[in-house]
Amino acid sequence: MSNDDANAHLTAEKFQGAFSAAFAANVGTYQGDGKITIKDLAARTGIKTRTLEGYRDHDCGPSGHKLMVLMDALPPRFANQILAMIGMGGAKQMTPEEISFHEVAEGAASYTAMFLNFMADGRIDHVERPELVKVARRMHDNLASFLHANDAPKTNKPGKGNVAELPKRGAAR
Repeated sequence: MSNDDANAHLTAEKFQGAFSAAFAANVGTYQGDGKITIKDLAARTGIKTRTLEGYRDHDCGPSGHKLMVLMDALPPRFANQILAMIGMGGAKQMTPEEISFHEVAEGAASYTAMFLNFMADGRIDHVERPELVKVARRMHDNLASFLHANDAPKTNKPGKGNVAELPKRGAAR
């Protein structure tokens, strides 16, 4: 089976239909029923009002970038309604801790892939080394941020990591 056969159901018309239905379910002229107005969505996303009106009126659909901007600005149900078209779902708003974890995982995967690619010839040369160091530093920073957010003391009880509770130098103990 060719890729054309496997993806035949993903036509532009079907995407436009799914997008338009999801957009109409989440964006309205007036606030209500859990919808955001086109004016508010334009302010939140930076997408021109006329473009959003075109989406509403089924005149056009968004580019990949604008679709991501809309998915970020609208509730997760918007993304799920579009993803359902290809049998996927479960999109949700992520917490900062989850985002940090994904950044760490992405950084580690990126570094590993780059390292393996550079080691294909059995060595890392003078051109590859600075690129690896740059990615390794970014991965290190992401890991440090992740640990700071997730491994820091969670209490202010004496003796439990609160710096303000440490005795002053020279103070009686």
